[in-house]
Amino acid sequence: MTRIGTGVHETDGARRLIVLTMPEPTVRALREGGYALSLCHAVGCDQRDGVPLVWAVLRDLAPTTTLAWTAETYAYAAAPPTPPRLCPVGAGEVVAVGADAATAPYDRPGGDPGAVTVLNTTRTPYTCGLAQTPPIGGDGLPAPYCAVPLHGGHLVFLTPLPRITLAFGTRPLRPGSPAGDIVGPTVLLDLTRPGPAHLGFDLHRGWSSRDARTTPVGLGGALAAALIERSA
Repeated sequence: MTRIGTGVHETDGARRLIVLTMPEPTVRALREGGYALSLCHAVGCDQRDGVPLVWAVLRDLAPTTTLAWTAETYAYAAAPPTPPRLCPVGAGEVVAVGADAATAPYDRPGGDPGAVTVLNTTRTPYTCGLAQTPPIGGDGLPAPYCAVPLHGGHLVFLTPLPRITLAFGTRPLRPGSPAGDIVGPTVLLDLTRPGPAHLGFDLHRGWSSRDARTTPVGLGGALAAALIERSA
């Protein structure tokens, strides 16, 4: 049950901080226009059919908005309509999925040291993925940020990657919505290097930053490619 992971992964316990500044006219226009800020989280995955999800949706915005969270990874499995079952996990650990998508640490060694391994111990197909507590503005509970088919008796390798996308839009998105539903201007922020990241947004000019960790991202396939990194 050992393979090569994707490389850099999210370090559990790391403090993440994004400072977003906007001019007052933009803040007013966003509020009056019903805009929300959608955040997505990148992941490394060995499956071709992994789907990125909206991780957090924030509507309470100000000229200066601070997004802060601690990187703590959870693996989950789900069998709709039952809510996802989560289990705290770290790189190199294995999570066993049992009946009714119940998750628990696997009592046998053998996981990929650079990834989270999710093992389906049943013959029932489930959906699995990784989750993390979103920045201030959510309900304080871990939220899934990717969804991957988990076939009976199979396993999936997932690696949390320290990259976040941010986008404004008016579509009624919520945490768990497919990231492909995002249609607003999007920026990718690489948080591999520690320290606060500073971003600016203007409704007409879009995203701006002097931080070299930021990259504009196109929609559709470009967004999916930025959020799902295919592991070897």
